[in-house]
Amino acid sequence: MKRSLLYFILLAACISISCLEKDACVIDTSDWTEYKLDTHWMLKAPKGAKIIYERGVDSVPGNIILEGNSINLEFDSTFGRSNDTACSLSSELSRARENVTRGDYKFLNKPGIEHIAKADTINGMAAIIITPMKTGVGVTDIFIDNCKHHSGLGIYGKNLSGANQTLVLEIFKSIRYKAGK
Repeated sequence: MKRSLLYFILLAACISISCLEKDACVIDTSDWTEYKLDTHWMLKAPKGAKIIYERGVDSVPGNIILEGNSINLEFDSTFGRSNDTACSLSSELSRARENVTRGDYKFLNKPGIEHIAKADTINGMAAIIITPMKTGVGVTDIFIDNCKHHSGLGIYGKNLSGANQTLVLEIFKSIRYKAGK
């Protein structure tokens, strides 16, 4: 009887801890601000983020610095890309999956540092998202090739803690391309 009660208490404790951990991973984005990375690429991030542009020749490079989180993300927005293949979401997603299957991201792997890549869609665009196998050791990266508008966007952060990686992945979900000026 005592053993059953002890088992029940341990089970209840494990379930409540599991729920607390899941709730900690939910990020409230309702008060985030929209930021422009160049004329067309937009994303949402916590208020107080700073976009610092660097000089680029055929692209718009820079940094996204998140206040209070000690996160520095580097980005590079490219434009004028050729469109020599079929351009549709399904063809772009298929190409992204091929790149992942081929292991195009594996150049990031070093001894003791390995990554996982997946092809996904974000706001109607195909993207490759790369995360480290071991949290805090490696890069968290996204690349979107927007063939419809002949442009691309890459953003990455290095050695992010679990909480910061979750935050950055949420930022990645908000990326969009706004046509026109």
